[in-house]
Amino acid sequence: KPFWFRPSQVHTTMEPEAVLKPPPPPTSLGHRRRRRCRKKALDELLSCKPADGDALPRRAYTLDQHCMLGRLPDLLANKVASYCALAFGDASDEVEACISAAARACPDGLRVKELLETFEAYREIAAFAHTAGKVRPLDTIYDMACGHGMLGALLAYRFPKRQVVCVDTERRPIFDAFVNAFREFGHAAEGEDAPMSNLSFEEGDALKVPLSPACMVAAVHACNDLARHIIEAARAATAAWAVLPCCIRAGTYLPCRAAGTLLDDDDAKHVLYCGVVAGMFEAEAIHAIDKRITNRNIIICGGLRLQSYAASKFMQSCGRSSESPSSERNCLTPVRPGDEVV
Repeated sequence: KPFWFRPSQVHTTMEPEAVLKPPPPPTSLGHRRRRRCRKKALDELLSCKPADGDALPRRAYTLDQHCMLGRLPDLLANKVASYCALAFGDASDEVEACISAAARACPDGLRVKELLETFEAYREIAAFAHTAGKVRPLDTIYDMACGHGMLGALLAYRFPKRQVVCVDTERRPIFDAFVNAFREFGHAAEGEDAPMSNLSFEEGDALKVPLSPACMVAAVHACNDLARHIIEAARAATAAWAVLPCCIRAGTYLPCRAAGTLLDDDDAKHVLYCGVVAGMFEAEAIHAIDKRITNRNIIICGGLRLQSYAASKFMQSCGRSSESPSSERNCLTPVRPGDEVV
């Protein structure tokens, strides 16, 4: 069974007792083992050297943004698709077939760098969406400035009972290739006529989409000040949000420029700006994906209105944290003009 268990996938010849038997509860040991397995697989995929003949094209420190999955040798392309299935979740082999089919349909529409960073970002954003659904009603997820729409497609497949809307100014052929591939090779959830029946695409301005408190907004690589506008729109609607900022212009979040050695350290400057974003908008989860894929690798999530660090930790650990939500006061004390800082 896939890791979130789609009932329609259970073979009809199984004994009723086997069908109704609940899966064992998740354990932190199992989670750590799966994480180590994914890390090992990613290390093997990214650590190959050009001399080996099966290395992914790279820039100085990250993957080459021009490398297309559909133009790679079959063996290497299969390795990439296989890792994507592992990154999506245990027993999700159909995802490998979906990725391969989409690449065949659009050989020049699926960049390896975008593919891997989307799957890595998806894991954290999906986890936060799961957390958000425990805190408040969550019926719709928006993939804003979606580009290829892969993040929205993965979220729609992961959450078949929630509506997922991809929003961008143009609908790319690769989006339809993803949808067609999942409908051919994916598994329909209980009550679905076909996979992805909960996914739609809206062409237009992401900032003009009406939001509600029962929605979540996600944006991966929303450039310059677009990430800030998306967060502000979500907060105005009291909606949950998750962003992976891309290029951040000086002056977008701070009234000063980063100077000194930061001028020549682009990575440190980006981490600094992301920290400012997290503090400014009261982030409740911060993650980083592997820098070998992209150096714009910080994911920031918020909007749940959790009252303390302990509450956030308890909620995101699925109740496994040793601290109760009320065991700690909010560690952030507002500092107002005129206050004496000790």
